[in-house]
Amino acid sequence: MGLKGKRLTFRSIERRLEDLKDLEYVSKDHISLYKELIKVQFEEKNSLDKEEIFPSINKRSANKRIEKGLPLVTLNEVKLQKGHLKSLFDKICQVILNHDGKEKEIMRLVEAEKDNRLNLKDLIRYTVSFDLEYFNLLSEKVGIPKNTILFIAVNLTRPFFELIASRLKGKVRDDLWLRGFCPVCGREPFMAALRREEGKRILQCALCGMTWSFNRLKCPFCNNEEQRSLRFFFVEDESPYRIDVCDRCKRYIKTVDERKLSEDKDVILSIEDIATIYLDILAEKEGYTSGSTRILN
Repeated sequence: MGLKGKRLTFRSIERRLEDLKDLEYVSKDHISLYKELIKVQFEEKNSLDKEEIFPSINKRSANKRIEKGLPLVTLNEVKLQKGHLKSLFDKICQVILNHDGKEKEIMRLVEAEKDNRLNLKDLIRYTVSFDLEYFNLLSEKVGIPKNTILFIAVNLTRPFFELIASRLKGKVRDDLWLRGFCPVCGREPFMAALRREEGKRILQCALCGMTWSFNRLKCPFCNNEEQRSLRFFFVEDESPYRIDVCDRCKRYIKTVDERKLSEDKDVILSIEDIATIYLDILAEKEGYTSGSTRILN
């Protein structure tokens, strides 16, 4: 979903990805990889659009969950057909084979799925809960680096949960949430923005793409509000991109300040994430971590 809740088209994302090709610090191969991944994800969402993969919830029930600090989605209510999962899994693996050359690793994972050492529904479940112990054990079992499995798992899970979030976005009241994790699926944010109109801070979920409001002077990861341990830094003073860091938990989140962008530029945070990989490198060199899984190692 877009930053302001409108549903994105593949064409709008494709145009923004094309813009990145002029940036020296963004790999053209990564741009091509993401373009193909997003394309197959959109195809999957289009095939699912009329299917009921999550039961409807009225605003009253939604607000009760929000008031209790509970995300709207419980995984046991999500209906994912094995055929859809297998189809998308195969397409994602093929895209990576075409672009990344990790033939031995990907074929091991494909074989593991075929002989039932890898259960795709389990992969979805542990991706949503972000159970790293599961991924460590799976990595040892199939002989593939954990980050490769995580990258595939997130891209497999994302279109299903983006579709759910698009149907639930009108059920979330910002003034009842204001927490550092997603009100739809419970995952952490991966990017933030300061709105052009009023400078309001918005977080976006790393998994389902939901956006929600959050306190500008608070760490979304540990809820630290001690101002001396919260700071941000730029690479260039006039840049719209910055890194917000917390010296208590040593986490960071990248932020796009819309007020420093031209008014005709659409902000698609998943694309801004790719465009600012140099900020991840800088933050990690300074000893901060994000937890996001974006580029295969």
